[in-house]
Amino acid sequence: MNPFFTLLFVVTVGVPPQEVLQQNRDFLLHQLENSSPDLRINALNKLSELRQPQATIKPIAKLLDDPNMEVRFSAMRAITKMPNDEGLAILKEKVGKEGDPYLASELRRSIKSIEETLKASADKQEQKLNPKGKGAAKPPKKGKGSSKKSQ
Repeated sequence: MNPFFTLLFVVTVGVPPQEVLQQNRDFLLHQLENSSPDLRINALNKLSELRQPQATIKPIAKLLDDPNMEVRFSAMRAITKMPNDEGLAILKEKVGKEGDPYLASELRRSIKSIEETLKASADKQEQKLNPKGKGAAKPPKKGKGSSKKSQ
C-alpha cells in the first residue's frame, strides 16, 4: 500500500476531511519535493482541495516546470481548481514555454477556465452590490400585435 495513503487514512479516521487537510498542509507541501512523481501528484491533488491559494500557489507553481509531464499537468489542474489572479498570472507566464502540445492546449484551457470563473465571481459580486430592478418598472415587452401600422 502507498505510504502516502496509509498516512492519510490513519490521520483521517473520525476527523473532518477539510480539517485533516489543513493539519497536513506542511506535510503535503513537503511531498511536492518528493522524488516520486506519484507522491508529487497526490500532494498536488490534496493541496488543491484545501482551496488555500495564498499558502500553496507558489510551491505548486514550481511544479509547472517539473520534468514529468503528468506532474506538470497536475500542477496546472491544481492551480485551476483555486481560481485567483495570482494563479492566472502564473499560468499566463507559461504560455509559449510549455513544450508538450497537449499540455500547451490544457494550459490555454486552464487560463480560459480561470478567467471565466473570475469574471462570473466579479459579476455575482456586482449584482450583490447593485441589484437590478429593485423598485424600477420593467420595460414593456414587445410581441406580435403590440404595434399597429397606420394606413
